[in-house]
Amino acid sequence: IFVRDVTGKNMYNGVFGCRDYVTSVTVQNCSNLDPVSTIAGGNRYPFYADVDTECILFTGCYSYDGRHDYMAVKGTAGPVVFSDSIADMSNACSETHAAWATGVLYDNIYQITDSSRGFMGYPNRSIYGTDYSHGWTAAGSVMWNCLSNAILKKENGGKSQESKIITE
Repeated sequence: IFVRDVTGKNMYNGVFGCRDYVTSVTVQNCSNLDPVSTIAGGNRYPFYADVDTECILFTGCYSYDGRHDYMAVKGTAGPVVFSDSIADMSNACSETHAAWATGVLYDNIYQITDSSRGFMGYPNRSIYGTDYSHGWTAAGSVMWNCLSNAILKKENGGKSQESKIITE
């Protein structure tokens, strides 16, 4: 599946999400502008890979006023790549989200924000989550040459999680 040069405006959720068990998708040069939904769990996810997706590429995309603009969700098998894209005035971080995702690469992602809401991370979300506790969210994942007001990664002390954040 190849999607390119699509702009969504005034949408409830987002312009493109790869839902459960989708494989081999490229989303190129797409934009998500001026969403109309409330800023709450389950809303405003412009570009994301959901449960058991693999071989997904988002490249050259732009999001304005989204929430978790570039996100890989629980059980994402990878590889999932978010590259050369911008999150402008995000309302939450671009991250791996809602339990384990593996093989996620953020490459050259820029978070443009005037507050602390837009950042990037491979977090341990612990007990936080809309429907259930999220816990650790990434393994075998890399952030490469990303720019944000904060990039977070919390070590778990074990060898099962190996995620790197590299800036040059």
